[in-house]
Amino acid sequence: MTPKLYVKLSVDALMTVLFLICLDYPLLRNMPHEVLGTALAVCILVHNGLNWSWYRHLFAGKYTPFRGILTAVNLLLLISMAGMIISGIMLSRHVFTFLQLDGSFSARRLHPFFACWSLLLMGIHLGLNGGLIKLFFPQGKPWAKRIAYACGLLITLYGLYAFIRLDLADKMLMQSLHVGRGTNGWLLLADYAAILLGAAFVVYQLVKWATFKPASKPISK
Repeated sequence: MTPKLYVKLSVDALMTVLFLICLDYPLLRNMPHEVLGTALAVCILVHNGLNWSWYRHLFAGKYTPFRGILTAVNLLLLISMAGMIISGIMLSRHVFTFLQLDGSFSARRLHPFFACWSLLLMGIHLGLNGGLIKLFFPQGKPWAKRIAYACGLLITLYGLYAFIRLDLADKMLMQSLHVGRGTNGWLLLADYAAILLGAAFVVYQLVKWATFKPASKPISK
């Protein structure tokens, strides 16, 4: 593993953990939420800086259907994260008070909206890239693969249950202002992690199925 790749993976891991913790507002409350949210924003900027070559080659080369989908998801995730950060700054009562921004009702509606879309799009993004997901599927050990697949399936099912229980669909349609209100903080953290990993698992399996090429059989003479 090259030093640059190690730094990239470290930033990505930290960004993912911070994002999940920031989603868990009942566990943090306002001040820690703002501080960790600011750290998350820094990680997002660093992540994009480390992957700047992707932007430079955005219009280069041929676009396959897969590349088109990946590009669309990446851009939607970028927009969603940017909206989440900007609306968060507008709502700040501690870290960004020097900007003297009065959090409007629109910002209060948009912040959970962008946060929930970012959660789903990040899971899709992870599944499309697939590199980290492969780490959980040992190579050359069928029994280990079956166990990993079963665990992934269980996490996905729980993530779907959590998605429905938390009414995230309403929040993604701006029908609700609050994320996880009235829910135990630690349980909520597990819920969001399951939704993220479940989305990644489903998309990763779909990509595997779409790109699977069965081995050609030898022609019998």
